[in-house]
This record gives sequence, structure tokens and C-alpha cells, in this order.
Amino acid sequence: MVCAAFSLTWIISTCSSPDYPMADFDNALNGVGKHAPPKDFVCPITSHIFDDPVTLETGQTYERKAIEEWFNRGNLTCPITRQKLQNTQLPKTNYVLKRLIASWKDRNPHLVQPPYESPYEDTEAVVQSTTPSTSPNSVITQATVDGMMSELRCAINNLYMSEVLKESETAVLQVEKFWRGVNLGVDIHRMLVKPAIINGFMEILFNSVEPQVLQAAVFLLAEMGSRDNAVIETLTRVKTDVECIMALFKNGLTEAVVLLYLLNPPITSLTEMGIVESLITVLNTKEEELVTMCLKPKTAAVLLLARITGSTEEIIAASAVNTLFSENAIGTIVSSFGADLAKERIAAVEILLKCMEEDGTCRSNIADKAELSPLLETLIGADDGDRFKIIQFFAELVKLNRYKNFIFIIILI
Repeated sequence: MVCAAFSLTWIISTCSSPDYPMADFDNALNGVGKHAPPKDFVCPITSHIFDDPVTLETGQTYERKAIEEWFNRGNLTCPITRQKLQNTQLPKTNYVLKRLIASWKDRNPHLVQPPYESPYEDTEAVVQSTTPSTSPNSVITQATVDGMMSELRCAINNLYMSEVLKESETAVLQVEKFWRGVNLGVDIHRMLVKPAIINGFMEILFNSVEPQVLQAAVFLLAEMGSRDNAVIETLTRVKTDVECIMALFKNGLTEAVVLLYLLNPPITSLTEMGIVESLITVLNTKEEELVTMCLKPKTAAVLLLARITGSTEEIIAASAVNTLFSENAIGTIVSSFGADLAKERIAAVEILLKCMEEDGTCRSNIADKAELSPLLETLIGADDGDRFKIIQFFAELVKLNRYKNFIFIIILI
């Protein structure tokens, strides 16, 4: 009876929470405009619709078979919150949730997924469906492919199942090796994106002190997050995860800036951690010293600085601009005019506009260092909002009486 009451309390609180309005819940049941099951109907371990949902004392719900396997492997924590559980004996089925799912399935038979299988069987299915067939001309024999796949599966298992930190650290490096260069014809991303595995990476970030391991873990999380927003949702579900990544970045893990940009934490959190100086450090780092990632660390740093200096809280924006002045970073920001991505060039314009607003005497410094032709190219393909920012930037420089010709160019464009 206690378990049943707990389940009922959980489902009512979930449906009536601000993040999950009752109206939206009703619409989800009717399948109106929805192309996927409601997120609360899906197990975070298996990514499948619940068949036998059980709700733990942490308030998280899992498929019974999946959480049983988690416990059978010696884990005593909730996979999502990582909170140590007082009791690993599973409660009764959450029948309220089960009935809601059954009702939704009746209304949306075309969206019903196949039944859940073990995560390990799922990994096998990924491998079997994507491993290339062998031929006499194959560079890698089938035996070699099978051996590598066995190594990869073992590494993934150790990553989030092993209680030995050294084993998990080794696993991260092995997974990174496969991700970067070994073509097995397998969708490694699909094998890694389950929330329990993402949380395994976070355990590494919390506990490891090995720079190479930390770099590899941040690299993999950023690569996966850039491809799949579900990874970002998993990471932002627990506030301390984002705080951990910010702390690692502030302590010198440069690659973490890309993951921070993808996580998009509140500006107040970034400034409370004193992150602006660390962003400037990234900008001053030589390109060849930075890891190749889904987004250049320097680009991520400029984009984050634009968010901070563009804050609606004047104290935050002014403090960031003053730090740019004190660190003599204006020239570094100007160098982003030559960046490959237009959004980095626009971000640099936004930052410099804020700097000129705070202290007009910096116009001369900007004008001395700026190569403006890339901005003219950006202006041609920009939307109205970005065009306005670029024109506003040129208008500020015209006040120096050096760039009056740009007014005529802008008018022609």
C-alpha cells in the first residue's frame, strides 16, 4: 500500500508540475500533433516506452528489467540522480502510469515501439545491423572486427558499471579511440547516448584527476551533445553536473568550454564562477594547442562571451566588459572577424559594440586592429537583425572619421 500511494503521489505531482502542464498531458494522450511518446512514458535507461514501470525513492521511474539489471551488477544508486538508495528492493508496478500508457497506446498505435530488450542485447543489435560484410579484399578481417567490437562493448560496460575508477578511466580512453578513428561500421553514438552511460561519464568527471581522461570524457560528451539534444537534457537534469563542468573549465580543462556552450547554463551561474577570465585564456591559446572538436573552443568562448556581455543585467555585462579591458582582450575579440563561422563574427561585433558603449575611447584600438572586409561579406548574407548590428558597428567606427567610405558601401549594399 505504501508503494501504491507513493506511485500515485508521484504521477499526480508529475502531471501537475509547471514543467508538465495537465493540458499538455491530455494532448499527449490524444496524440495530437505528437510524433513521439511523452517523455514521462519512456524509460531513461532503455529509451523505450515503459512496460512495467517502477518508481524509486528518488522519484525516478525505470523499466523493471532495466533497473533490476542495474542493481544485479552491484550498483546501489539511482542511475539518473546518482543518489545512494536506502533500499534496492523494487516497489510494486506504478499502475497509474501503466494505465495512462495503455490509454495512450490505444490512441497512438502507430507510435508504439517494440518491446524492451536488455541494453546488452540492444548493443548487439546495433553491431549486427551495421557491421560491414567481409570480402576477400577486406582490410580488416571479420575476426578482427569481432575482436574490436568485443573490446568496445567491454569498455562501455566498464565505463558505467565498474566500481573501480581506474577501469572506468581506461574505458573512457578506449571509447575515445574508437570514436576518433576506428571505423567498424557501427553507430557508436547510438551505443553511448543512454542516460546511464552519460551519467557514467559524469562520474568520471567528478572523480578522476587524470587530465587525459577528463579531456576525453568532455570531448565525447560534447561530440554527442552536438548531435543529440537528449544528451544535453540528461546533463542539465542535475544541477551539480553543470557546476562540475564549469569548475573543470575554470581549473584549466579548456575543452570543457565547448560543452558549456552546448549546455547553455544561466548567465548568472557563469559569472558567479568567474568564468570570463577563463574564456579569455581560451582566446589567447594557440590554435594548434587546442583539440579538434565539433566546435572550435575559441568559437565557443566568443559565443559565451557574447551571451555574458549581452546580459540584460547591466552589472553583469559591465563587469564582463571591464574584464575584457583589464585583460587587454579587445584585439583578440577583433581577430574573430576572420573566423570561419558567421555566428562567431556576429558575436564579436556584439561584444565590441558593448565595449564601445561602456568606453568610447576603445574605438581607436578596435579600428587599429580590425580587418573589416570579412564583416562586409557577412553583411551581404546576414538576416535583418545581424545586418543592423554590423551597420551599427560601422557607424561607431565612422565617428573616428577614418571610415566614412564605409557608409557609402553600406548604402550600396
